[in-house]
Amino acid sequence: MLQQKHIVLVIDDSATIRKLVGDILTKNNFQAVVAESVEFALENFSTMNVRVVVTDLIMPGIGGLAGISFLRSHWQDVGIVAMSAGSKMMGPRELLKAAREVGAHRILQKPFSDASLLESVNSLLDMGYGDSDRRERVLVIEDSNTVRTILCRYLQDGGFQVEQASNMEQALESSLVLAVDLIITDIFMPGQGGIQGIMTIKENWPHIPILAVSGGVSGSGGEDQSSDKALQAALKIGASSVLKKPFTQEAFLKKVNGMLGN
Repeated sequence: MLQQKHIVLVIDDSATIRKLVGDILTKNNFQAVVAESVEFALENFSTMNVRVVVTDLIMPGIGGLAGISFLRSHWQDVGIVAMSAGSKMMGPRELLKAAREVGAHRILQKPFSDASLLESVNSLLDMGYGDSDRRERVLVIEDSNTVRTILCRYLQDGGFQVEQASNMEQALESSLVLAVDLIITDIFMPGQGGIQGIMTIKENWPHIPILAVSGGVSGSGGEDQSSDKALQAALKIGASSVLKKPFTQEAFLKKVNGMLGN
């Protein structure tokens, strides 16, 4: 029995780019379908089991950043790769950064290699995007091995996929943060720490909700600050919600599910 090919939708108003990207995907055992616009894609392919969308950002009609938001509203579980060479108003880096902020999971600056395209698509498939049975993915950032292990077990018991990092630097320097549905971070950690990390995450990935947790009393710079004040500070600089340690598994999962709309 032949294995069913994953469907990848390519959206670009350039026929040359559509053919180029489509051919790369087809040669690598994907089922590539192409569309000249977001509107055409939704009109003709909305019932297909699309796993990943590779879309240009500069197009007539519903293009650009609005196009990504529109795609996510129709295919909530699909993985999105945004590609662009820039525009008259914004350079490619600025435009692709903005695309990530509205929900693109991967970004590609034109021109890009076959390997870069395939790595982006395969990474999203590996993470379960476009799969109706995909479990929500949560990243836990916690320097205490004991606490991190407990939180990960709580989440796994709750049916979540779990990624983990022992500090903020590890989380931000890896690809872990790129495709998660929720980030849970301790506030008091060596190095960059939770407060600065939350600011960095909100600047680069504002669509990802953040749950800040804390029960410590030792602040950065040798200054003492209460856990309550630290949690209040986390809310002010971008955390979506907070939870004070210690907490039960029931309270923790209730908070997590509530933040994810479950």
